Amino acid sequence: MRKTLNYLLMTLFFLAAACGKSRDKEVLIENSEDSSTDFYWGDGKKHYLTRLDNRSFVLFRSSDREVLLSTLSAIGVETDNAKINEYGFGGVFDMSGEAAYSFMGYQWADFNINHNSASEIPEVVYAAPYYSLPNNNYEFPLTNLLHVSLKKSGDITTLEKLAKEYNVGIIGRFSEMPLWYAVACTKESKGNALEVANSFYESGLFEEASPAFISHGAH
Repeated sequence: MRKTLNYLLMTLFFLAAACGKSRDKEVLIENSEDSSTDFYWGDGKKHYLTRLDNRSFVLFRSSDREVLLSTLSAIGVETDNAKINEYGFGGVFDMSGEAAYSFMGYQWADFNINHNSASEIPEVVYAAPYYSLPNNNYEFPLTNLLHVSLKKSGDITTLEKLAKEYNVGIIGRFSEMPLWYAVACTKESKGNALEVANSFYESGLFEEASPAFISHGAH
């Protein structure tokens, strides 16, 4: 079950507007012992990734779109409407968390900008880097979601406590896997989705904690 879900975490969970331009594809992260920049935990093992510092997943309110595009254009960042997608969860979760409806009216985009620079723009709610696999040129973004598996149902109180500590929001449970919860970050959180997932897992309080990535390619 864990391995199946780990593979699932690497697929397109949401962003329905992207479906017309891309298709879901599973990304399998292999273990590596090299000096890759970043890693995340899955099945008790480190999975290494190479971070791209000039391409980012950028989340923003739809109402701020034109201001954001104008700001990016002014600093020399190319903006392409084809790279802007509606943000949504697609029915994977039961939407029972307190933050389930906090991201209504949001969009995300693929921009060629460093994620730290993007985060400094007031209209940006969250920004995270793209990654590639070691020895592979395929590129995919880190989203603002992470997925946490409780050891037992009563551990929801622990998740709620850490969610407040890390300033992240609980979206809800996976519909068919009640111990798995989706958690969302913003730039006000104590780290991006990969960093928070690592901290949650390394705390020893949860069975699993993994960041969610998007995988999509051309038809």
